[in-house]
Amino acid sequence: MQVLAGEFTAASALMEEAYEICEATGNTPLKYPSFMLAAWRGQEAAAFSAIEAGIQDATARGHQRTLRFTNCMTAVLFNV
Repeated sequence: MQVLAGEFTAASALMEEAYEICEATGNTPLKYPSFMLAAWRGQEAAAFSAIEAGIQDATARGHQRTLRFTNCMTAVLFNV
């Protein structure tokens, strides 16, 4: 919600906290928040790198929804 509200600093802080929690609990973090934030910020290089990592991760896990979301965030990147 923070990303969609344009609160990128707050979104980044929440994302880092979530990643720290995942690391502390031994869970694998989701990849899509990083490419969503980079796309909405218009950070082309960071977004494409994160999207590619997201595609590889989603493919390995069989997460079709995340694969479709990468297409959506690529479109957002080109419209920011």
